[in-house]
Amino acid sequence: MRHVVALALALLVGGPAHAAVVTVSDGTFDDAGWEIAFTSFRSGPGGGALTGGNVLASQIAGGYPGTARSISIVLPPAPGPTEYSSTFGIHLRKGFLYDPMVQGPIATIDYEEDARLPSQAQLTGLGLRQGGQLYFVQVQVFTSSVWTHLARIGIILSNFEHLTADGVVQGVHPDLTASGGPIEVGFLRANSTGNGSSGGTVLAEIDNWTVRLNPPCSSDAECDDGDPCGTEACVSGACRSTPLPCDDGDGCTIDACAAGACTHTVLVCDDTDACTTDSCTGGACANAPISCDDAEICTADQCVDGSCVHTSVSTEALVEGKIDELLAVARGTCAGEPLVKKFGKKLVKKLKKARAKLAAADAATRAALIAKLLQRSETLLAAADTLLTSAVASGLVGPACGAELKMLLDSIRECAAGVAG
Repeated sequence: MRHVVALALALLVGGPAHAAVVTVSDGTFDDAGWEIAFTSFRSGPGGGALTGGNVLASQIAGGYPGTARSISIVLPPAPGPTEYSSTFGIHLRKGFLYDPMVQGPIATIDYEEDARLPSQAQLTGLGLRQGGQLYFVQVQVFTSSVWTHLARIGIILSNFEHLTADGVVQGVHPDLTASGGPIEVGFLRANSTGNGSSGGTVLAEIDNWTVRLNPPCSSDAECDDGDPCGTEACVSGACRSTPLPCDDGDGCTIDACAAGACTHTVLVCDDTDACTTDSCTGGACANAPISCDDAEICTADQCVDGSCVHTSVSTEALVEGKIDELLAVARGTCAGEPLVKKFGKKLVKKLKKARAKLAAADAATRAALIAKLLQRSETLLAAADTLLTSAVASGLVGPACGAELKMLLDSIRECAAGVAG
């Protein structure tokens, strides 16, 4: 996937006869480098501020690559059955200030980021503050849990919306001309409840945030920012940069450009658990547990530090577990059938008797006694099997329920037969 990384906060000085192209970016998201301005409000005519909302953010590992920023949007409950609540947060990059009166007017703005959503969809976009007032431009209502590149190129003044304590106001824009005041930039994250819905918390992650402020221009030469990872041109009176195409079409690589050369870094999916197999498909990591099943009914199988361990289980413990499974089946597949009242108690009784014989065999030391106890256990298990067959034939137990119980009985008999052998 295409992924253009601006490595540092940069002020790129242009020629003497025109304003400079200015780029600001962050790919590490140190907490000290960001501040948050947010508001929560209600829908409906005139809107209105709401309490109980919040926006939190912090630097996290597992970025794209390196570190990223995690955002939590807290939504207050909707104020009424026909209204909804919203929380809008504008995250502003500390230490960056663009002054149009000193650095020149802004013709267009380009915005890029990589985004991932651990929870429900939310609105993404460019954020801006000027003279204490907040503005934003929508980029996309984003829904993917896979790192995805988002961009909006050539943003103009009329694309902005005004964010106030009472809600969003249309038709009020920042001043990007040479008479405008100093500007701070950042990114937007916002979400809303449904009508009458309760509040909650929505999570998001962002990495590789970049904003490019483009001055007016009359020729391509005025737009050269000295960055070999893009081609600059003057388009419709505004500078525009086209990033070097580095997308290799593989969602499991992080594609970037540095010093004019493309790099493709394999997405790290290692969860540090030696008992999982880690892989990437379509840009999404999968961590599948290693299967340690040895197909032996009488062993407990587990993975320890990347190695399979098979521990013998006593026949008593095995039957005890199967009784629990039988009761679970009675509450699940067999729920609502006559089994629970008319048949279940008889079957469990025979299994418990068999368990007692197997427990005695586990504890016995004389071979003849062990053989005798195991034979008695098999007689009881066979009787349970006959009881089950009869119950299915008479309609006390349905076919699906009977098949599941038969499987449980067969596994107990298989283990007991293995011990006897």
